[in-house]
Amino acid sequence: MPAVPAQKPMKRERRVQAGVHLRASNENQLTGHAALFNVRTNIDWFEEIVKPGAFRRAIKEKQDVRCLLNHDSNLILGRTRNGTLQLQEDEKGLKFSCDLPATQLARDLRVSIGRRDIDQCSFSFVVREQTWTEEKNRDGLTIHIRSIEDVDLLDVSPVTFPSYEQTSCSVRSLWPDGVPRELSNRRVWNRQRSGALSAEEVLAGAKARARRADELQEADLIDWAAAVQRTLAVSEFNDADVVIDACVQACHELTKAKQRYRNATASQRYHQSHGGPDATAI
Repeated sequence: MPAVPAQKPMKRERRVQAGVHLRASNENQLTGHAALFNVRTNIDWFEEIVKPGAFRRAIKEKQDVRCLLNHDSNLILGRTRNGTLQLQEDEKGLKFSCDLPATQLARDLRVSIGRRDIDQCSFSFVVREQTWTEEKNRDGLTIHIRSIEDVDLLDVSPVTFPSYEQTSCSVRSLWPDGVPRELSNRRVWNRQRSGALSAEEVLAGAKARARRADELQEADLIDWAAAVQRTLAVSEFNDADVVIDACVQACHELTKAKQRYRNATASQRYHQSHGGPDATAI
């Protein structure tokens, strides 16, 4: 598969994974795992895996990482530079321990974590090394897998709403600076390779076919339906609603066109079988 060159500077990304949990100890410490290794996370059009060693360089370089609440730089809980935040990789993932400050924010957070109102953690990072692979699922569809192998680590954060649960603002929560160019390029390349259409192409095609619905041949309908299906399979996360709406509109117009085609064909066959005049060619 042709490589898509990485674009620099890369943009910030945020993730939270299933199975990541927090706890507040009696020693006024916040501990947990901010990331888990080898756990697949579904990021709409691709799946993502954080590989063991992804944080090793960042920890070795003693990068200045913060512990924040909900990734808010105004709500700081600890920092590696002054030793109030400790990071390490273990066999499970990225483990952290934060010595909470004597602030009302920290006291309230400890209560919320103790009540399990807040029980998950996210991490913010910039990708430096990654690989892409593909595999087929049981339905024969191609699954694109992104393996994150090396990152610059920015912060670890207890979060009220995990990124992947925020359906209406998932793009902004996953990519606060916008989708990285490398991901955008790869998404477009995957779509072109699969023969799928853009949202604009789906809309334009639906309108064009609606205007000449009575002229459509069965093969044209089948080909168009297949293209729409491919589009749905690789729909882009930043315009998924537009793509789906366009596909719904296209399928609606195609259904009407197909019914008209069948009616015209049935009428032609009726006249031929009863010795009447032939129907107009379709």
